[in-house]
Amino acid sequence: MKLLKLSAYFILMAVMAMTFVSCEDDDDGGDPIVNSAPEAVTNMVATSNGSGTITMAFVESADKDAVGFAGYQMTLTNENGDTIQFTGGVNYLAIPTGNNSATVSGLSEGEIYTFSVTCAIEYPADEDNNVAAETKTSEAVTVRWSPASRIIEDIDGAEIKMYGFNSQFGSGIAIDDGDVYNVSVGAAESWLMAFCNKDGALTFGSAATSCYTPDNVGDCQLELLGYGASLDDYLKSESLDTENYKSNSWPLSDLTGEGNPIFAFRVQNVQNTVNYGKIMLVKNGDSYVYDAGTDDEYIMAIISYQNKTDVPYAEVEKKSSPSSN
Repeated sequence: MKLLKLSAYFILMAVMAMTFVSCEDDDDGGDPIVNSAPEAVTNMVATSNGSGTITMAFVESADKDAVGFAGYQMTLTNENGDTIQFTGGVNYLAIPTGNNSATVSGLSEGEIYTFSVTCAIEYPADEDNNVAAETKTSEAVTVRWSPASRIIEDIDGAEIKMYGFNSQFGSGIAIDDGDVYNVSVGAAESWLMAFCNKDGALTFGSAATSCYTPDNVGDCQLELLGYGASLDDYLKSESLDTENYKSNSWPLSDLTGEGNPIFAFRVQNVQNTVNYGKIMLVKNGDSYVYDAGTDDEYIMAIISYQNKTDVPYAEVEKKSSPSSN
């Protein structure tokens, strides 16, 4: 009987010792190392620089200064989901840390492309903790955009001008198949936008709301987007069909922002289709009027115009899940 009790005692002591050693081994190992993916880029935007060129930009990742941060990768797909290859046959464009934009040429006007940007952190191996090298990739942020024609001259090769009320030249402009025409009241049905200086009231806007009040003008609505040195300076993430368009005219004296005013516009066609574009008035010093005080005083403009109907340039940015390699 004593022998049985003694055996039970030794067995109990052995189990307790094993349990103690096991607990010590766990403590020595510590918590497993978990590497995290970097924060994704934000505020991804784009603009059309011409009929085959798009610039996209973004705010860099909040983790861009982290050890091992490896910069950004941009991929580009067309409407069919096919990946566009860059120079050298690679499927992505590397964007170094400290850079937040890229310009891509060789695209087709009217086709909507999807730009997708990720960033990554490269973690080295940790042999002491038996951890292999690893790359963690952020969520992908995308913006969709289409190239559009950049129009800096009218059909006659001159700068795009809208003249005053007393001029022999036209006070309005029309757009047909990507060509800009300077038009007068006699061709009112094709008017889209106009400059008015009648009775000293200097305004720009939809032909339907101009001081000339022509009948049967083209159906063009505008919305002021903001200001910039050029159309390339105004990038967006949302499509142009989200703007609050209306037939409206603006007194030039109210356009007081820094730089040139940039408007989005929408043209309703008789076929019940829509063309979208942007127009920028070009300042003349502190004024908008050139040859001021003469019968032929005028304002000047530069236009970005989407020739393909019902293509509003873009859609809102999206995100996909992060990954690790």
